[in-house]
Amino acid sequence: MISFIAIVGLAGCGLAFTIFALDVQSAARAYVTGNGYWSKAHIQANYHLTRYSYTGDPRALQQAREALAVPLGDRRGRLALDKNPPDLEAAREGFLAGGNHPDDVAGIIWMYRYFADELFFAEAVAIWREADQYILAMDTIADDLETAFNNGDVNADKVRELRRQLVELNQKLRPLDAAFAKTLADGTRWLNEFLVAVSVIMLIVIVFGAALIFRWAKRSIASSESKFRATFRHAAVGMAQLQPDEHFLDINESLCRILQRSRADLLQTDLNEITFPPDRANDETNFRALMQATIESYAVEKRLLRADDTPVWCKLTLSRVSDYMDMPRYLIAVVEDVSEAHRLSSELSYQATHDALTGIINRIEFETRLQDAIHDSVDKYNRHTLCFIDLDQFKIVNDTCGHGAGDALLCQVVEILSQQLRRGDVLARLGGDEFGIIFIECDINAARPVAEKLRNALSSFSFIWEGATFNITVSMGLVEINSVTNDAGTLLKSADTACYSAKDQGRNQVHVYSEHDLVLVARRNEMEWVNRIRDAVNNDRLQLFAQEIQSLSQAGVKRCEVLVRLIDTDGKLIMPDTFLPAAERYNIVTLIDRWVVNMALKTMQAHPEWIGRIEALHVNLSGQSISRDEFLRYIEELLDHYDVPAAKLCFEITETAAVSSLVEARQFMEALKRRGCQFALDDFGSGLSSFGYLRSLPVDMVKIDGSFVRNMNEDEVHLAMVRSIIEIGQIMNKLTVAEFVDSEQKLARLKELGVNYAQGYAIHRSCDLDELINRTAADT
Repeated sequence: MISFIAIVGLAGCGLAFTIFALDVQSAARAYVTGNGYWSKAHIQANYHLTRYSYTGDPRALQQAREALAVPLGDRRGRLALDKNPPDLEAAREGFLAGGNHPDDVAGIIWMYRYFADELFFAEAVAIWREADQYILAMDTIADDLETAFNNGDVNADKVRELRRQLVELNQKLRPLDAAFAKTLADGTRWLNEFLVAVSVIMLIVIVFGAALIFRWAKRSIASSESKFRATFRHAAVGMAQLQPDEHFLDINESLCRILQRSRADLLQTDLNEITFPPDRANDETNFRALMQATIESYAVEKRLLRADDTPVWCKLTLSRVSDYMDMPRYLIAVVEDVSEAHRLSSELSYQATHDALTGIINRIEFETRLQDAIHDSVDKYNRHTLCFIDLDQFKIVNDTCGHGAGDALLCQVVEILSQQLRRGDVLARLGGDEFGIIFIECDINAARPVAEKLRNALSSFSFIWEGATFNITVSMGLVEINSVTNDAGTLLKSADTACYSAKDQGRNQVHVYSEHDLVLVARRNEMEWVNRIRDAVNNDRLQLFAQEIQSLSQAGVKRCEVLVRLIDTDGKLIMPDTFLPAAERYNIVTLIDRWVVNMALKTMQAHPEWIGRIEALHVNLSGQSISRDEFLRYIEELLDHYDVPAAKLCFEITETAAVSSLVEARQFMEALKRRGCQFALDDFGSGLSSFGYLRSLPVDMVKIDGSFVRNMNEDEVHLAMVRSIIEIGQIMNKLTVAEFVDSEQKLARLKELGVNYAQGYAIHRSCDLDELINRTAADT
């Protein structure tokens, strides 16, 4: 009886172990299924966040949040189980939020509670926990992007950095996906082997009692097998049992759905037969190693054929189940549909290399193609030509008809260029209204007529928008790519320089780059000044000078104009006429204006006694600055920051700058005049319509162009101009300032004519601003 009880007990233990192992397998497969949801969700979240960073579309953010809810739900479930005592209800809610089937949740919770630190599952849990930091980082990126777009403060560099972090997170999560799936697959295989071994031992021990417990054991095993089959049948990922020769033994419904094939159809074929032919050799080495027990499982992405022979991208994980002789009994295949991930990856790749508006390649891809052309020239001595294209006066279309018209024009320009290009030539949008072309296997002599053909095609094109017609012209710069070329950046710089030379020479023409072209040499010198100016601004190597402006009607009343000098790296002072033209041409003069205004206000606050002795401090502003809303906001912020009277600040704007942006100039002046600031129109009289524009601008004074004052005693016409400006100023109640007053005779004559203020060497020679302030204090 005792022996019988012992045998029954051993049999019961063996059977219990079998049931236990199958339950673990079922739970492990539930984790595999959950991993499929988890993996797909973070890929989709990454994609939608990337799309959101480009478009700012709230729907993309919402889709990303919904996808992130899956891994975040799984994390909440796990953290609930880590509590003491475990919060089982919260865990269940978390795993359901992670997309797991309700029937699988109990097994998921059970396995985690009792095996989180045991066997193969401990390694899987460690991988899961490691992935948390990347999921949370992705959630943080979502918050950062949402904050930036909601606040309207989208910094291009910050967004580009967040986009780079998304790519890095995707690269870090993919190997964790594979490692988690492999660990579970290896564990399942180990459990099967262990079960076989234990079963053999149990069989020897309980051979005499097998008949007594057969029916009971059969029912128990059938129950566990039913659970396993239930998981197998209802798994969201495709699952199959295969013979060692890859013929299907069993298939679940998910696999039938993925492949759009019937169960009967699949059972009559094998895995190799439904593999897309070009992909059949992708995993031959791994499959051979699996059969030879060198490896226990592997994962590969390949295309499988649907019933209509269309391919679908799948992630295939194969594991082998061996018998007690370590011979393969059958294979377990887990098949995940990753076609959406491949499509998203292809779409992201396309977006990264193509211009969203025109559909042609962007600057990043163009530079890659350009480097390829350089390598071809160096390696094979082929000659190509780089063409840089800039639309002439594109801003007129944008300003007149709006950005919608500008976008339509760019698309039509691309269509015309594409129709005229040869097969194999490369066309790209480099930014704004700039385009680049690589004429493949076409030296500079052959490229010149091709470029002229493109120019003529665009010149003969009329752009029509809502009844308005615009004639489109382009300026082009050409530079040859040959065996001595080794740098894409230098090539683009040379072509850009040649293009701007074409603009300088009248636009609507082609200019060929030459090392000995004096115009291009001058252009390169200007371009070199750009970096020198940026360096000077960043390192505070600008210096304020000043020149006094004397009242001719009130003794002792003075104003002061601040001037800027650049201190070169060798300590030499550079005059503004040397570096300001380059700053204006390359649109960085606003950097200088910001520095000057900030330092002027800082100086005014530091020397209130000196400011009290002068009527106003004059500060020059460029046309580029006054047409930018952000520059106006910057000055308003400075006025709020510094404790200085705004009425003591007079901004000087040249007549040319004001006229070129008349609407913006007026808005700029009106906004700061409301703060109490004064305005002077500099170089007045140099334009053909000076008096007409004077009525449109709310200036307080006009500064007579120095060329008239310089020659007024010798030239009756210049004298008449000076007299006219003074009279108009008196009629319009605007103060007048005569510049370039270099003699006492001119000073006396100007006083007779009724000018209000004089400025020039006869009054004061410009000097360092601090020196002027100290000297004024000493004189007092």
